[in-house]
Amino acid sequence: MVKNEVVKMVSGMDDEVSMGDIMYQLYIMEKHDRAMKDIEDGNVHTTQNVRESLRNA
Repeated sequence: MVKNEVVKMVSGMDDEVSMGDIMYQLYIMEKHDRAMKDIEDGNVHTTQNVRESLRNA
């Protein structure tokens, strides 16, 4: 996550935003970035993969 993304996010929030709201949005942004990297790296499980692994458990 880069500074510009954080500044843009905070700038788009209401003036009365709480620090907790900002921290929550940062948390969500980080989770999203990690998920997108996992997808790009192929670290995903399809529904079919999960069903097969449950059948074989």
